Amino acid sequence: WIFAAIIAYPYIPGSDTEAFKGVSVFLGLMVSLGSAGIVSQVLGGLIVVYSRAFQPGDFVKIAEHEGTVSVVGVLSTKIKTLRNEEVSVPNAVLLGASTLNYSKLSRGDGLIINTAVTIGYDTPWRQVHELLLSAASRCERVRKEPKPFVIQTALNDWYVEYRLLVSIDVPAHKL
Repeated sequence: WIFAAIIAYPYIPGSDTEAFKGVSVFLGLMVSLGSAGIVSQVLGGLIVVYSRAFQPGDFVKIAEHEGTVSVVGVLSTKIKTLRNEEVSVPNAVLLGASTLNYSKLSRGDGLIINTAVTIGYDTPWRQVHELLLSAASRCERVRKEPKPFVIQTALNDWYVEYRLLVSIDVPAHKL
């Protein structure tokens, strides 16, 4: 259509007037500015597809949305959340947002997740470690290898912060 309009332009009556030239420049400007968004979406889609940041089936967090990627399209990526909602994220947004892929590296050793507890200084640290590791061993979704472990992350005024780190197979079960 654009090629046909370019060829037909000199044959349109009044095409040599200043008003007609001004209107054609205005229309060309509107089309070029309007297509900039579409071009950025398409380029974003190409970059997302060829960078292989994630694939359908991966559990990801993009901006504030977390779920399983169902479709990676040219203009947008669709994510199915844990609440069974479908979120469509424009590919131009993907280029500017950080993406967290829980599935990509978890296929071998699993995904390491953690939880923190705070316990007063009057409780012996060895007992806290033993209780946390015992609780982890009773959870059915926690992998035996790599073994769960406990670290102390803060010594506050009235309590110690302990962090239990465990490995799981399915990233969607982290919640």
